Amino acid sequence: MRRLLIIMLALAVALATLPHILVDFSETKVHFSIDDSDECFAELVRDSCSKESLFDYPHWSYYKSLHNRYGCKITLYAYEESVENVLQGRVNRYKSDFCNNVDWLKFGFHSSMADDPRNGSQDWPAAYDKFNEDVEEFAGEESISNILRLSYFYAKPQDVAYIASKGGLTLLSADDDRISYDLTFDEDSALKASETFTKNGVTYKVTDFRTERISCPLLTLLRNNKEDDLIFFTHEWALDSENKKNIERIMKFLKNEKAEWIN
Repeated sequence: MRRLLIIMLALAVALATLPHILVDFSETKVHFSIDDSDECFAELVRDSCSKESLFDYPHWSYYKSLHNRYGCKITLYAYEESVENVLQGRVNRYKSDFCNNVDWLKFGFHSSMADDPRNGSQDWPAAYDKFNEDVEEFAGEESISNILRLSYFYAKPQDVAYIASKGGLTLLSADDDRISYDLTFDEDSALKASETFTKNGVTYKVTDFRTERISCPLLTLLRNNKEDDLIFFTHEWALDSENKKNIERIMKFLKNEKAEWIN
C-alpha cells in the first residue's frame, strides 16, 4: 500500500510538471474574457451603488482577486441594455475605481440584449454606439475594448463593416464548428487552419476553448500550445465552483510561464 501511494504521488507530481516541460507559453499573448456579463452590473443596481468601493461587490471582488493573484487581464463582454440599466443606478459613482484599474479591466460590446441576435430584431450599429457612450460615461474611454466577441459569433456583413469603421477591430471567432460572423465557408476554413485571418481591415482570431467545457485544464493547455495567442473565455452564468477552479489552474500555470496578458 505504501509503495502504491508513493507511485501515485510521483505520478501526480509528474503530471503537474509535465506541461512546463513540454510547452513554452513565455512568448504567448493571452486573452481572457467573461461573456454575457450582466449580473455583475445588476448587483450594483439592486444595491443602489451604496458600497464604498466597486470591489466590495461579489463579482467585482472576484475579478480583482484573479488579477491580484495571477496578473491576468479581463474583458467583460456585455449587453447594451445591461450597461444602460447600470447608468440609471448611479454606477458612475465608481468611475474612479474603473479608471484606476483600466490596465487590466475592460468592456466590450457583446449584443444589444440577451435575446438571440440571429432573429434579426436588433439594431447593432445604434446599440454599439450607445454601449460605448455608456461605458465611457461610467468607466472612461480607455475601458472600451476593440477586441470583441459578438453574441453567438453572429453579425451581418453591414454590422461588421460599421463597427470596423470605428477603427482597429479584432473579432474572436467560434471555438466550435460554427462559421463566424460575415465569413464565407472558405474564409472560415482558412481562419481555423491558420488561427488568424484578415478581411476588409478586420482581424479574426480563433477562440481556443471555454473553461466551463473542459475537464482537465493542464491537458487543455497542452493541446492549445501555440507561439502566438491563447484565447479562452467563460460565461458569467457558468461561474460555478468547478469552473472557477479550472480558471485558476489555468491562470496559475500561465503566471508561472510568464505569459503576456492582453485585453
